[in-house]
Order: sequence, then C-alpha cells, then structure tokens
Amino acid sequence: MFGACREMRLEYWRTKRFNCTRCCVGLSVIKEHTEMLKKELLDIIACPKCKGDLEYDQKNQKLICHACRLKYHIEDDIPIMLIDEAEKF
Repeated sequence: MFGACREMRLEYWRTKRFNCTRCCVGLSVIKEHTEMLKKELLDIIACPKCKGDLEYDQKNQKLICHACRLKYHIEDDIPIMLIDEAEKF
C-alpha cells in the first residue's frame, strides 16, 4: 500500500480498497474490501462466557454463541467480546 500512488492511497482510505484506474492499472497490489474477520482470528476466538465455539455471521457482522445464546457485535472489523454488551437471542 505504501508504494502505491497518492490517488490509490486516498481511495483506499475512503473506501478501504485499492481502486486506482488512472495510473496504476497494471499494479498487482489489489485489496478487496470484504468486511470480514481473518481466518486465523476465527480459528482461535472463543466465547468469553462459556469458552465455546463461535459462529461468524458475516452478513450481520456478529459472532454467535449458540450455547450461551449471545451475539457479539463486530465494529470496524473488531469483535466486541464484552459479555455485558452482547445481544441475547
């Protein structure tokens, strides 16, 4: 990202994706905006209440614990793992 042109860097900060078509058309540095957590994090993260597995709801940006019946919100790609702020279902 840091070697990209100024227009590409500005576009990245506006939309969280590289999308310069003016001068960097042949650049192979492309980052898709997926609004999803990294697989490495999903593999190790657990429910803070029961220490059980969590299901990732990508559409609603939530981590779901079926055992505790809690949904943890994800804000700006950061899971909010506070039991008091979790949504009950």
